[in-house]
Amino acid sequence: MIKYVIYLQSGEIVRTGSAPADQIANQVGGGERILINATANDAKQCVENDYIVDKKPFPAILEDNVFKADGVDSARLSAIPYDTTIVVNDIVAETYNVKDGEFDLAADLPGTYVLTCTHPRHLDGEYTIEGFSP
Repeated sequence: MIKYVIYLQSGEIVRTGSAPADQIANQVGGGERILINATANDAKQCVENDYIVDKKPFPAILEDNVFKADGVDSARLSAIPYDTTIVVNDIVAETYNVKDGEFDLAADLPGTYVLTCTHPRHLDGEYTIEGFSP
């Protein structure tokens, strides 16, 4: 059996496993790449230049961790890597894909907002923001 790691061009590891040598080619789907004789932890590692490396800490900066919940005022997360996915309060409908390096959260309901940031080359980042009554 040969161990393998399947990953995307972005570096995201999508699965690992083992298969007989004559079945390795069958493990790769469209748009996927393979490293053979390799193992990895997809939660903590990614692929860069055909090498398995540890993911880096998420680099974003939370500029404001409180905002007035009036639908206008906002809290800002900056220095976000291109193509980061942000989920607000674990709600799939509240998912955003960041292309410009910044994310502003504005809401008209007071409460705690948790932003979970995922990117294939970084450990997940989690940021807590409080919206207060105006």
